[in-house]
Amino acid sequence: MSIFNKPKLVGLKASLGVGDGKKSEYSIDSTVALTSLKKKTLFKPLVSVRSPTAELLAVGGTFGLYDDKVDYNLVMDKITEKKIALKGQFNCYLYVDLFIKGFAE
Repeated sequence: MSIFNKPKLVGLKASLGVGDGKKSEYSIDSTVALTSLKKKTLFKPLVSVRSPTAELLAVGGTFGLYDDKVDYNLVMDKITEKKIALKGQFNCYLYVDLFIKGFAE
């Protein structure tokens, strides 16, 4: 298992082997990349869960934090026949301002 906390990337990688070699390994990989731009802060989460034979879950996308709104675009794959997408935005004036000041500096 490895945990990393860098200024622009935070994550966890773990694996469990139940036999010999990579062909019998279960793993989880979870990361969040952070990009600070002039007018927004962009978070890119990624979660992947794998069994020895296939990827069981894949989640990825973006969260954009502006001064007065949040926009998001997330996609979940592998748990249903079709991908599940969630896209939109909402306004939240005070919360976004505090969040950006607290974590993006």
